[in-house]
Amino acid sequence: MTASAGTDESPPDGPRTDVGILSDEMILEAARRPQHPSRKARLGFIGAGWWATTNHMPLLAARNDVEMVAVCGLDAAVLARVQRHFGFTHATPDVDDLLSHNLDAVVVASPHRHHFAHAAAALNAGCHVLVEKPMCTRAADARRLVALARDAGRHLLVSYGWHHRPLTVRAKQLMDSGVIGTVEHVACHMGSPSKEFFMGTAFRFGVPPLVAPEFDNYTDPELSQGGYGQAQLSHALGLLTWLTELEPEAVYAAMGDGGARIDLHNALTVHFRGGALASVSGTAGIPVGARFQLDLRIIGSEGALLYDIDRARLAVFRDDGDNHELAVGEDDGAYRCDGPPHELVELTLGLTDRNSSPGDVGRRAVEIVHAAYESHAGGRRVAIGELER
Repeated sequence: MTASAGTDESPPDGPRTDVGILSDEMILEAARRPQHPSRKARLGFIGAGWWATTNHMPLLAARNDVEMVAVCGLDAAVLARVQRHFGFTHATPDVDDLLSHNLDAVVVASPHRHHFAHAAAALNAGCHVLVEKPMCTRAADARRLVALARDAGRHLLVSYGWHHRPLTVRAKQLMDSGVIGTVEHVACHMGSPSKEFFMGTAFRFGVPPLVAPEFDNYTDPELSQGGYGQAQLSHALGLLTWLTELEPEAVYAAMGDGGARIDLHNALTVHFRGGALASVSGTAGIPVGARFQLDLRIIGSEGALLYDIDRARLAVFRDDGDNHELAVGEDDGAYRCDGPPHELVELTLGLTDRNSSPGDVGRRAVEIVHAAYESHAGGRRVAIGELER
């Protein structure tokens, strides 16, 4: 079994966005996280591309309780550079070779179409696993991963950075308290400055990276298994199902490509068990330099919760008039993805028992996205149960 190659192509000049990009402060914070005093987690990485080398590797290399044991990728020159840069003991193009090194945990950051096979191999090898979103691209595979992790007694995490942000942590506490009663409807919108990226015309995220992304992994429908729905809307769907704990039942969807080879715009109606509905939209068309848009309005039997990262707003309105606009910082909802990799290590070393982005939430997002693509292709409502076949 092999991983996928990275690339060392230089990104173009022009306007850029720093949304979600690792900062010096995040590196400093890594050393202040809970650390095991005497043990190190032995880590392996399947995939040595842009996001792994831009976010996950530098964060985890900054911890004192991590040993960067092995990294897997296909491009020999990129792999050697990554090994030197982060101090990996072993570098290999073969996943089975990587898994032979007595690893405690594995980060799966290969292209979407390989997530299931690589995560399953790591779980079968007895490793805890953090897998990039989407967790995988097929509903049945998502269910298999959740079952594998459960049966092996291993932690399965999905790289949902928003789940760890202060705005989301407070929203989750409110939802778990039952403040709005039974969820009946959700309006969810996500927009990001990624149109050029998904069209394969420019890469404008952060400073020039150690390893630039391979556009075909995102823009070729055979390789990517979809566009914005897979790569970005999966964030919003993970958040929606994390906050509400709703189980999807059926999806009707339409998508637009805006001239790209894959979808740039998504419109979904989602039916959940128990009768709740959601209206979900996603777009890659936000201008470069603008803030991410992620807005959830969760309507319940006793009130409503409003969650909005662009406007930095969290509010509760209740039928009994007990309304609250919560005080939140301007960047309390801004995207960053340090929470999931840190939580992988802390779960592995027994420093926490909390998994804020569990595989079962990833499974629900995969079911919705898979059904959405089937619905768009067939022009009909698709039941989640159909995806068993």
